[in-house]
Amino acid sequence: MKRISIFFIFIIYIIVAKNTVFAEKQQVIQEGDNCESGYFYNPEGKTDPFKPFILEQPEIIKTKPMTPLQDYEIGQLTLVGIIWQLQNPIALVEDSAKKGFFMRKGTLIGKHGVVKEIKRNEVVIEERYYDYSGKLTTTATSLVLYKPEEEEIR
Repeated sequence: MKRISIFFIFIIYIIVAKNTVFAEKQQVIQEGDNCESGYFYNPEGKTDPFKPFILEQPEIIKTKPMTPLQDYEIGQLTLVGIIWQLQNPIALVEDSAKKGFFMRKGTLIGKHGVVKEIKRNEVVIEERYYDYSGKLTTTATSLVLYKPEEEEIR
């Protein structure tokens, strides 16, 4: 009789233990853990792998009509001359086909560029654009009329 009662107690213990293990597995599965591999992905502090690299960028509203210089990138133009003796200096640039254009301070050039300053031998162009992370970036590019080494030769 004592053996039978120990046997029933043992069977009840196994059933209870199996149910608690099953309940723990169900809880782990509900939490989203992969119980087979034992790995749980924690996305805190990490970039979203499904977020696209190219973000939709807000359109820059242009109030002025497009100028012919906006069809060119800054690198496609060469600074040919500067009319300096005016209150508002004028710069002359040309493309590879030797077609000339006049620029003043505030002239739009390229996709995002604006002429910020015209100096004696250079034109400073400021470009504002959104980079791959969505931050507004500003860069200054100069078109030089001649280099200082060329000045010594003249």
